[in-house]
Amino acid sequence: GVTWIKDAGLRIELEEECELEYATSADVLYENGKFTMYFMAEAEDAEFSGIWRAESSDALKFKIMGDEPIIAADEKYFQSIDKYLENGPAGLPQDPFVLKVDGGERIFYWKNDEGIYSAFREINE
Repeated sequence: GVTWIKDAGLRIELEEECELEYATSADVLYENGKFTMYFMAEAEDAEFSGIWRAESSDALKFKIMGDEPIIAADEKYFQSIDKYLENGPAGLPQDPFVLKVDGGERIFYWKNDEGIYSAFREINE
């Protein structure tokens, strides 16, 4: 047994950006003194639902980067098609997992009743 002690406070404050209703499925990378969190969120305004990115220097207080998701929900989500599927709504990218690869980052995510997708972000350093 390993004992975990919960930190005080929130890592992502939902009231700040685009009226996000909830955030889940965080994946965090660390590089060069910076923590980058990728997470899924749904918002009151559906166009802001999807995968978001946040940054931190201490892994405790994250700032959401940008004012829209990096990977947004698709038309199935906006049309409320199969909104009540067993594992969540259709068309909503979920559970991001990010790998550092040559020249950038590759993010993997899934959409309900579809499968697993990926996207690449080039990083020029």
